[in-house]
Amino acid sequence: MSDFWRIVVSLGVPGLALGVFYMLYGALRKQWSLSKLPTKWVFPAICLYMALAAWVVLYALKLWAPVRSAPVSLYHVRIIALGPEGLPAAGVRVWSSVGGEAKAVDGGWEIEVAAAKRPANGELEVRALQYSTGAMGITSISLANEAYVSQTIRLKADLSTRVRGIVSDPSGQAIQGVRVSVEGFGTEAVLTTIDGEFDLPAHAPAGQPIFLRAEKKGRLLRQMHPAGGELAYLVFEGGA
Repeated sequence: MSDFWRIVVSLGVPGLALGVFYMLYGALRKQWSLSKLPTKWVFPAICLYMALAAWVVLYALKLWAPVRSAPVSLYHVRIIALGPEGLPAAGVRVWSSVGGEAKAVDGGWEIEVAAAKRPANGELEVRALQYSTGAMGITSISLANEAYVSQTIRLKADLSTRVRGIVSDPSGQAIQGVRVSVEGFGTEAVLTTIDGEFDLPAHAPAGQPIFLRAEKKGRLLRQMHPAGGELAYLVFEGGA
């Protein structure tokens, strides 16, 4: 409410109350013989009534007045990361669109964002990555008048990144029928084609190292390769 309307209400309500008081007083004098009321009491009673009415109005205006809080200089963003199974995730990296690594706190992570770095639209983007599973999550948090905000990020496995490669012998001859898998996901193993090629889901974000397993006739080759990117070349000793 603006100051102008505060003044109008402060003066108008007591004035209206005074008018109603006079009307009631005039009506009650005839019915309840209030004419016996000493004249010297009338003016003090009216003043007391107006004072009470003004106090009520001013108190109501105080309750209606918006709370003006001090501007936020530093935001404390609390993040809780939940794994695909809905439980708190461990081994997670959390970061925001304005930079800065999150620090571990009880029950999650916290990022401190200076008001000067607050995005123009007020929306802070926060990402989380679990290295062991490659599960990722993203959320948007509104930075407004509250210095302490919290949000939960649900991590999901990233199955879009793949790993491709060729299995050959030391001479460069492609080997067909080699069983290749990403370590930890043996049920998804594939056999190399006639050209020695294989294609598998990496179960990790692009660039994250993973281990490939190549098996044939009791022989095993285990080799590390980054998810996505260039072809993985696995050299199988002993040929086909």
